[in-house]
Order: sequence, then C-alpha cells, then structure tokens
Amino acid sequence: MAANCRRSDGYPSPWRALLVSLLALASFACMPPSVFAKDSPDSTYDLPKPREGSKYVVVADLGSTGSRGFVYELKGGEIVGSKGLKVKPGVSKFNHKPNDIAEYLRPLFAHAASLIPEPYHHKTKIYLKATAGVRLLPIEEQTVMFDTLHAALESDKNGTYAEFLAGDILCPFVWESKDQLGTISGDEEGFFAALSVNYLGNRMGTDLKPTDNCVPDLYDGAEAEGGSEVGE
Repeated sequence: MAANCRRSDGYPSPWRALLVSLLALASFACMPPSVFAKDSPDSTYDLPKPREGSKYVVVADLGSTGSRGFVYELKGGEIVGSKGLKVKPGVSKFNHKPNDIAEYLRPLFAHAASLIPEPYHHKTKIYLKATAGVRLLPIEEQTVMFDTLHAALESDKNGTYAEFLAGDILCPFVWESKDQLGTISGDEEGFFAALSVNYLGNRMGTDLKPTDNCVPDLYDGAEAEGGSEVGE
C-alpha cells in the first residue's frame, strides 16, 4: 500500500478518538529507538514524577507470540513512547481457557502503570488490540475470550493504584467500553502503519493534517484511491 499524506475522513469509527491522540497503534516495528526514549524502571517500579500538561495512553499489542504494552505520553504536539513488558505466550493460546487471560496480562498492566505518574492512572485509557494470532481463531472463540476479559476489567474499573498493588483489582487504568478491546484486521494494521510512516516522516502532525513537508500525490487514479481505501 502506498502511503500518502492526504487527510481522509474515512477512519474506522471505533478508532477515531484513538487516532486523534495516537498515530501508531499497530506498527510498533516502524518506531525507531529514539521514539521509545524513556528507560524502563527497575523492579521496584518507582513511578515517574508528573509533568504538567501531559496525557497518557496505554496500548497493549496482543500479538501471536506474546503481548506487549506500550505507554505514550502526549504533550502538545509531541509523542514520547515507552516500550513496556512483553508477556508470553500469545493470547491466542488462551482460546480454551479464557478465564486465565486476566492474570496473564496482570504483569503487563503493572509494568505499564510503573511508567505513568500515579495521579494520571485514573485518567489514562488502555486499549487492548489483538492481531494475526487471534485473527486465525474462530469468531466464536474470539468473542468468548474478549467477553471474559471485558467482564474482568469492567468489574473493578474504579479501583485505585493501591488496590491494584494489593492484587484487589486487575487494572488501574480507565476502562469505559468494550470498544477498547478487540481484534484488528490486516487492512487496519496497514492503515495504521501508513499513518505512522507519514507521522515519523514529518509529513503529518498529531492532528492528522499534512505538514509543510507533505508532498502532494503525484499519481491519479487507482493508486491514489488505494491510499484511502483502508479507511473506508
């Protein structure tokens, strides 16, 4: 898919809010080391100090070989990412034991929480999105897995960080709806990868608008149409 820097209003609706604040959901491999500028904390999990004006988003990439958390600090037009803990195996291995998924993800949540100042935990949304491994499972099995995990997250969504450390709740972050959990399609992965390439190439800002470095499409017809096809 050819990446271009035209703005499109055809973003998949469940993702619109996330796209506005976070451009790189499913293309972490495109991120250079400089994007993940923060060091992971040691085992004591000393929380960082708050920075005025910052917002945070946690994204868990539920991949085929394991699940990894990514923490993004959003301040003004800048995004700073922290590469979090990876837990194994891939979540698709829990298709016949969905009740075990919550505890499997707990270390990932703990490490992500350690990268975010405590006063921001109750303001920070988390998104859990599965890719290739789960896409291969029957829809019925995916539904059971996600319904089970959603129920666990929904049941204690208003807990505190102290309760999380005590093991009384599963996750210290904001859980508002089931839209924060699910499987993304191959087309959506490609769509987000194209966004990331344009953002990292400074051709598009965090507002999804072209920058001064944006090069207008040089081709008309099928190729130009293909650039926006995924978002429709």
